[in-house]
Amino acid sequence: MSNFAISGTSGVGKSYLEQILKNDYGFYPVPKYTTRDLRESEVGSKDIFSVSVEEFDTLASSDFFFTLDYHNNKYGWKNSDLDMHASKHATIGITIDSVRKLLDLGISFVPVLLTVSEDRIGLLESRIKIRERFEDLTEEERVEAQLRIVERLDLARNEMAKIESLVPRIRKAGGEVFEIMDDTTLQQEVIPWILDMCRNKEN
Repeated sequence: MSNFAISGTSGVGKSYLEQILKNDYGFYPVPKYTTRDLRESEVGSKDIFSVSVEEFDTLASSDFFFTLDYHNNKYGWKNSDLDMHASKHATIGITIDSVRKLLDLGISFVPVLLTVSEDRIGLLESRIKIRERFEDLTEEERVEAQLRIVERLDLARNEMAKIESLVPRIRKAGGEVFEIMDDTTLQQEVIPWILDMCRNKEN
């Protein structure tokens, strides 16, 4: 089976792509374990679990095949989860800063990187607002949410600046980089490329 590490700028649609691959094509998004509190939309999900720092460190020494730090929180993925679904193509969603670590470790996940150009930064803002449920917030809550959104967009711009140096390594590892123009880019370019990679591996 082919496994894919989905990376990209903040808000670009990594989790959304994982869900499409799961729901429409039977891929297995390997659950992630994190030390941060779950968002309201994540509570009850089978794709992400919140654990204490102590639990995380125990898993990191015994079962995680990959870990990363992001915004002062830790994230990890289990070997045992991957092994239980070895008959399916698997995905993990990771940060841009973690792509180098993945490649350095030689972990057998094909890197797929999603990015946007500066003139498409509004696409990221609209997606982050949806995640924040911005339209349902009170005026006071919107002020706080807008601060978080600005922070996420600044982070995305910083991540975008790092992509150019990553492109050669991603392609050398058999991966690809996609500039997301709108939601159709996933359906017309990214997903067909991933499915072709899976078919080529099987042949």
